Amino acid sequence: MSEFDLNNKIVSRDHKFLYGVIQKNASTSVIATLNTLYYKDSVTGTPYEMLESLGKNNILCPISRYENDEILEMIEDPHFYKVTTLRDPYERFISAYMTKLINMPDFIEIYGLSDDKILNLDNAIEFISNTSDEQREMHFRSQFIMGNFDTIKYKRIMHVRNLYHNWNLMRKDKPSIPKLGKIRNTTNSKDMVKIINAYHPSARDKIMNIYKIDYDLFKSYDLLV
Repeated sequence: MSEFDLNNKIVSRDHKFLYGVIQKNASTSVIATLNTLYYKDSVTGTPYEMLESLGKNNILCPISRYENDEILEMIEDPHFYKVTTLRDPYERFISAYMTKLINMPDFIEIYGLSDDKILNLDNAIEFISNTSDEQREMHFRSQFIMGNFDTIKYKRIMHVRNLYHNWNLMRKDKPSIPKLGKIRNTTNSKDMVKIINAYHPSARDKIMNIYKIDYDLFKSYDLLV
């Protein structure tokens, strides 16, 4: 697996547990919950910052802290409980568009684009469409690639729409994993989706075409978008 693949997996060898992080899929909330396996008291910093300070000698850490042979062993171990979250690709794109393009001017500079070009939804869709999956910023990569579905056999796929229910089902298998905390929602993407459907009726078809691999993934797991 490449270094890129290793930056979005969290493991706990003690609990034989792996979480495949997919940005914009309630990952901050899940990481905040998993961090409580180590952090018992209130600490400052974002869930991602707190996680990044942990190493392989701690109860959980980014999988990149391990050597390649150790990583392969955990991924192939059938007793390792592997989970991830999926989200309607259209809604996920709109959420990423709102948080990373509309509300973060510094983010636009990464792509070297002017505000008036990328902040236009049609331009943003065209730009993402013309950028290969691997070269996109992680919030705009396909869930298939971010979750490494060609490599990892997940025990449980959790739809963010029913995350509390799915998390509770998972905990029946892994009761040592903490209860899911409050889901942090920084964007009202559902309202934005309604507006875009009204004023950009062709946007959904274009986005569905970009993320066809993710819609096929949903079908393979019999999930409703």
